[in-house]
Amino acid sequence: MAKQAATNADVNVIEDVPVEVLATSIVKISETVKRMEASGLNRDALCALVKDATGIPKSTTTRVLNALRSLSATYTTQKSAK
Repeated sequence: MAKQAATNADVNVIEDVPVEVLATSIVKISETVKRMEASGLNRDALCALVKDATGIPKSTTTRVLNALRSLSATYTTQKSAK
């Protein structure tokens, strides 16, 4: 089955999202990952849950969790809660 190309309407929706909304969302994602890590589950448990839910390798889940945790610092000037 061939992939469907994005339509102009799809692209316009993305272009209409204000930068502030994107920045706030990025900060919230980073904060959510940090809260998950502080929830009582250790890092290995979080990786195992993601691996089981997605079927992707543990090394990949670790890299994804690390990237999500640091999104705010990498891509915004807003500071997330520590």
